[in-house]
Amino acid sequence: HNRVLSLTGNAEGKNPFHLLRDNDIATEDDLLQESLSTGRSGLSQQIYFSRMFTSFWLKKYNKAAEFAAQFRNAGRISMRFIDIYCTFYEGLAVFHLARCSTDKVIKSKWMDIGEKSVDRFKVWQEHSSWNFENKLYLLQAECHRCAGENDNADAKYLAAIESARRHRLLHEEGLAMELYASFLEETGESEKSKTRLSLAIECYEKWGATAVVKLLHN
Repeated sequence: HNRVLSLTGNAEGKNPFHLLRDNDIATEDDLLQESLSTGRSGLSQQIYFSRMFTSFWLKKYNKAAEFAAQFRNAGRISMRFIDIYCTFYEGLAVFHLARCSTDKVIKSKWMDIGEKSVDRFKVWQEHSSWNFENKLYLLQAECHRCAGENDNADAKYLAAIESARRHRLLHEEGLAMELYASFLEETGESEKSKTRLSLAIECYEKWGATAVVKLLHN
């Protein structure tokens, strides 16, 4: 509920917790504390995932990485939906943080987490290329970008876009377009970057992520 409200730009002033019958739970923080105190790791992970997901899409990458780490520490990682998507968004977030870091130790820490995300998706995509191929390509593109391997990065971005489009994953096509646009701007191809960013915005508009579109326009 909160994820949808945040991405559509309608979260302000909305509190879904008034629907709960437990009068001791008035906020998401209350629900999180209750889940932690009672050992309900699944619920704790759902909350951390929700916060990570929203933080990632609103470009708060430090917070996204923080919530992803809390997600991992709260319980097991297997091949559940939230495990897969937490690994995906965490990988993209930490590769972004690695690029922005001037501290070699911190950059190495972020790269290690990101490379582990790539390794997991190499295994997962063998189970379902339809769902996971584009995610693996995008993580690999970001990894190559961090390593300064621009030709490899360019090829993987294009592969991620094509795979997401072919598998009808609209928001992930938009995400791949957005990150490719950022890469092109970084490598001095401003006009191509603008074209790709416009295509990313079109995908997000179709997806209904009004808040994300506003961020990109700004």
